[in-house]
Amino acid sequence: MALVIEDGSIVAGANSYITLDEFRAFAEDRGVEPPTSEDELAPMIFEAADYINAYEPRYKGERVNPLGQEMSWPRKRVKIFGADFPDDKIPPQLKVAQLQAALTVLQGTSLLPNITSFAVRREKVDVIEVEYATGGGQNNTTTEEMTPKFPAIMSSLDPLFRPSEILRAYRS
Repeated sequence: MALVIEDGSIVAGANSYITLDEFRAFAEDRGVEPPTSEDELAPMIFEAADYINAYEPRYKGERVNPLGQEMSWPRKRVKIFGADFPDDKIPPQLKVAQLQAALTVLQGTSLLPNITSFAVRREKVDVIEVEYATGGGQNNTTTEEMTPKFPAIMSSLDPLFRPSEILRAYRS
């Protein structure tokens, strides 16, 4: 599947805010050599876009076209650093967050782990007994607490979150 870049004009079939060239340059600037094949890079960029879009309920404003746009942005009624942000543009902070997220994937970390159940707390087979360190059950560990945190990505997204959502983003 080819990248279709959302540029703020509500592009049909959009699936990314960043281009392959932008990602290659970002990775190389950080001393990371990205694959040259679009087929290898695109899934990383898609996962990063999915991760960024998953924060949509926390973003300021609202979609420009709620039923007609594929991605969380562009948005209307958004202020960034106290200034009105145009509803036909993509914030640079969002692009940096997707670039950082794609770099995280390139370096081997899944942004969207599949956490469907909690690990067994205690298991006993005959005389052998094992207690696992991960939560659930007696520890009351929630799925949010088990979700990985990515401060580099979150710091780029901070200006785009509603004020009440900033600290929550770091906790979940």
